[in-house]
Amino acid sequence: MNDIKQNPGQTPRENVFAWAAPEFRYYEKTMSWYFWSIGITVLIIIFAIWQKNFLFAFFAIVGELLIVFWAQQMPKEFDHRLTEQGLEFNNRRYLFSNYDAFAVIDDSLGSPYSEIILRPKKHLAGYTKALVHDEQAEAVRTWLVAHLPEFDYDEPLSDHLLKRMKF
Repeated sequence: MNDIKQNPGQTPRENVFAWAAPEFRYYEKTMSWYFWSIGITVLIIIFAIWQKNFLFAFFAIVGELLIVFWAQQMPKEFDHRLTEQGLEFNNRRYLFSNYDAFAVIDDSLGSPYSEIILRPKKHLAGYTKALVHDEQAEAVRTWLVAHLPEFDYDEPLSDHLLKRMKF
């Protein structure tokens, strides 16, 4: 499913580029990853108790429980489609008319996926992101260039840190 194909019922102009990819990058967590996470949280809790800030200690515990829970979540696999109108995945359609540019970036940490990033025309709207296999990334880039200009994406520090932590 990694090449441009004609779907039945479509007009000849509506070629579809389709692929399957997870909703997010998943990095396998080792026991040491969990020990570091819990250890840092314990230090934060000790500091909070020393400062007599029990509410902060409570939120640190809740936060760590959420981190451990989310770290174990496996991503769902979604079917993605690029059409003449836009990108479709997770039962949603993202129309090119709502975006002014795109970027395709690869993961320097060894993930087999690149990330498609669509920049919205509205400045308060968030970026739309989807994964694509590395071997398909150039074909997707070529497809997108026909519909949107490409831009240089500067990854936010928070995204960079989450990738480095393999979260």
